[in-house]
Amino acid sequence: MASSMEVVAMDCEMVGLGPNNESGLARCSLVDIKGAVVYDKFIRPEGEITNDRLLWRQADLHRCKRVSLRVLSERLLGKRIQSSLSGHSSVEDARATMELYQISRRIRAP
Repeated sequence: MASSMEVVAMDCEMVGLGPNNESGLARCSLVDIKGAVVYDKFIRPEGEITNDRLLWRQADLHRCKRVSLRVLSERLLGKRIQSSLSGHSSVEDARATMELYQISRRIRAP
């Protein structure tokens, strides 16, 4: 079994910058294998933030070919994440990612 720091899950939240809506890092979160927060920082990107990109539009989910973290968490973990009307938590996403990783690791174990 991995020690708590051998494996970490990371989630980054991005914002749109300037008139061309270029991507900029706004938050980075890391959790260890037990879900404990190792790092969680808000970052002030250079430039004017023109799009906070925090809210999902339902139409975006229907066009997506890949399964979203939200759907995987609901189906495989029985947890609802990213359900707040004010956005979602980078730490919550990283924890869900770690739990999904642990499931995949158990499935692949000999």
